[in-house]
Amino acid sequence: MKKTYYFPHDFEAISDPKIQYVIGEYGGIAYGFWWRIVEMLHQEEENKLAHKKYIYHSIAKQLMAEPTLIEEFINFCIQDVELFSSDGEFFWSARVLKNIGKMQEVSVKRSQAGKKSAEKRIGNQEVITSVEQNSTSVEQVSTKQNKIKENKVYSKPSLGEVIEFFNENGYEDTGAIKAYNYYNEGNWIDSNGNKVKNWKQKMRGVWFRDEYKINKPTIANFTMPIN
Repeated sequence: MKKTYYFPHDFEAISDPKIQYVIGEYGGIAYGFWWRIVEMLHQEEENKLAHKKYIYHSIAKQLMAEPTLIEEFINFCIQDVELFSSDGEFFWSARVLKNIGKMQEVSVKRSQAGKKSAEKRIGNQEVITSVEQNSTSVEQVSTKQNKIKENKVYSKPSLGEVIEFFNENGYEDTGAIKAYNYYNEGNWIDSNGNKVKNWKQKMRGVWFRDEYKINKPTIANFTMPIN
């Protein structure tokens, strides 16, 4: 099922050396190809697209291009400049996943603000009741505050936060996605049955593996073709 909403369409994307390299290979039209695919990835329920002929034809029809060119362009973005990631069956963008993670954070913060506002109104109403009711109200508010504190201790990160944390420490987003899915599906309970209190510490101790380290050539090492 496709989703529709706004996402950051930053004007500095063209300053990315990877984007510049793609434009150098395919011309200015590559910028249009890339942004359209990014838009489609934001719309998809799981934020990824399949390596299927009908996907290439769909994109090609929208942009009035040849399907073979679109397929070649996507593979180039995966293999040569790593603008997209792929598991062979689907491809996705770390940039898109970070956007989704940030939007989820905003949604959670708005929800929490609404709950706090409701709790405040309830507290104000309880103040004007009898002494006995006030005593009960204090206990209820205290319980709610303890639950809020507990939720802060056991705060769950978004996928975007996990990917960003991995990247900052020199690890690929592939490992971040695997780690996030593992804990998220288990309601952030580790293999010992304990709540994950400090997810960053858990990532460092368990998921920062050599197989996920970023150890790849930079754009500066590419040899530009001579026309």
